Order: sequence, then structure tokens, then C-alpha cells
Amino acid sequence: KLRVTDGESIEDGLIKSYCVSMSGMSVEPLAVTLVWTDPAAMPQASRALINDLDLRVIGPDQEVRLGNNITTRNCLSIGGPRKCLLPEQWETRMVRDSKNNVETVKFDSVVQGTYLIQVLGFDVPTAPQKFAMVVTGDFSVLDV
Repeated sequence: KLRVTDGESIEDGLIKSYCVSMSGMSVEPLAVTLVWTDPAAMPQASRALINDLDLRVIGPDQEVRLGNNITTRNCLSIGGPRKCLLPEQWETRMVRDSKNNVETVKFDSVVQGTYLIQVLGFDVPTAPQKFAMVVTGDFSVLDV
């Protein structure tokens, strides 16, 4: 199935939520893509992205995925990275994408249940920001 949401808008600090339900029989992955046309930055700007939206999807098992699946590794040892010699001294965690106006979350194998899809207006100085979202997979749409 394909579901397109177009022309919705969001402002700074707000969250828009959508729910889809996946059956246990689904072999098709669930993919969600968020896109928006960002206002032009000034040529000398330190960052190109003006309005920063985030995509977050929470699965029925409470697994949280952020748009574009960016991860970072942090040393847990006191004394900094030079002291992190063993794998268990490092943690990997997801971080939000603050550079792109296209964000995607994909679940290659789905768990039966409800998936909460959220669009967050993380930093939207030129609000309202219109966006579009495409959801593909073997799902049914639920009202929030």
C-alpha cells in the first residue's frame, strides 16, 4: 500500500502524529519518508537547513527510530576515547538528522501492531513549514 500526506504544515515545537497498524502476516517492509521544501539560506550561513523537522517512528515493541538512522559512538570511560579500549566501553546511540530536508525510516522486518509516526517541528523559525510524507508497506491507517 501507499499513503501520501501532502500540504500539511507544522510549527516550531509542535508534533503531528499518525498511526498505522501492521498485521503479523506482513512480509513487506514498512517505510516512511518525510520531505519539505526548505527556505533558502543566506550564502554566508553556517548551515544550509533553515527549518529543521524530524521524523520519528515508534514500533509496537517501543523501538524508536529517527529519520535517516544516524548513529554516533560515545566513550563511556572517564578519561575520554583514548581510555576506551574494549567494545563494552563504547555506546552507540541514535541522533537526529539536523542537515537534510529528506528523512526516511525503514523497518525491514515488521512486528505486528501499531506504529506511531511523528513529525516534529524541532526548529522552525520561518513557520509554518509545509511537508509531505509517504508511507509504504502492508498496513492499515488508524485515526490518532
